[in-house]
Amino acid sequence: MPYRRRVNDAMYVSSLAHVLSISGYHMALVAGVVFFVVRGLLALSSHLALRRPIKKWAAVAALLAATFYLVLSAPRVATSART
Repeated sequence: MPYRRRVNDAMYVSSLAHVLSISGYHMALVAGVVFFVVRGLLALSSHLALRRPIKKWAAVAALLAATFYLVLSAPRVATSART
């Protein structure tokens, strides 16, 4: 039996399988944290904050981070029936 399959089975047996799944809450949390961190860092520069659309730049960074997280987590249905 492959290692990954054994780990997945062990997670289901120990009732920790939910840790492996990604949910909408996780996506929103990652995007929100990235948005506020990037916006806060850009706001440290008064020149940028007053003359550039830093909120839009932070939103783009959050979208990119959420997309990267989705690709990294191999998107699947979070709840699936085991056979």
